[in-house]
Amino acid sequence: MMKVYQIRELDPAHIDKLITLKGIVIRTSDTVPEMKEATFRCVQCLREESRFVERGRIAEPDHCEKCKKSRTFEIIHNYC
Repeated sequence: MMKVYQIRELDPAHIDKLITLKGIVIRTSDTVPEMKEATFRCVQCLREESRFVERGRIAEPDHCEKCKKSRTFEIIHNYC
């Protein structure tokens, strides 16, 4: 059974669900992707580590567990 919603009835519960709206488009803009997970690579030993974004912040790794060096990680943008 299909439920019909008015635009003002939509809320976060509808995220990641397919919905259909009826209306007229009056303006468009580019979409800005939101990062959910970031991948970092140690520049010394090339070990990769992923971190989830929590409350809009990414906790960059402080040190590499493989080579034991500090502050050697760089973000890999194409893997985020």
